Amino acid sequence: MTEAQLWGLLNYANLANNGDWHDGRMLASGPRINPWMQEATLRRVESGDLVGFDTDMVGPQATALIFLGPYIAAPQCQQDVRKNFIA
Repeated sequence: MTEAQLWGLLNYANLANNGDWHDGRMLASGPRINPWMQEATLRRVESGDLVGFDTDMVGPQATALIFLGPYIAAPQCQQDVRKNFIA
């Protein structure tokens, strides 16, 4: 799964739950994690990569949410993410 696809799943989940919008596409993984504030690209997120993201998101019922990473991509991450968001 690429960074852009992962970002798309977050956006999909927000919109599917009657959310509104994201202020940016700040998501980076692996060697791109530093320097911070890079937008999602077509780089493939690999197992064990550090994944960081930051969004000023307006979610369901106009809630203002700020999600911050970093997280570690687990080996089964791609299957779990698809199962949870696209079920």
